Amino acid sequence: MKKPATTKNDLVRDEILRAAKDLFQTYGLKKTTMEDIAEACRRRSGIPQFSPV
Repeated sequence: MKKPATTKNDLVRDEILRAAKDLFQTYGLKKTTMEDIAEACRRRSGIPQFSPV
């Protein structure tokens, strides 16, 4: 079976999930904020914002 094409949204989502996982492991679920995750993504890959459609 052929793997579906990776879209930009897929790449952004994967980056957000990686950043969130790293922060959750470091600081825990209760201390990690959405702002922390967004900042980690911007530092890693220059993603200014992400709005799922």
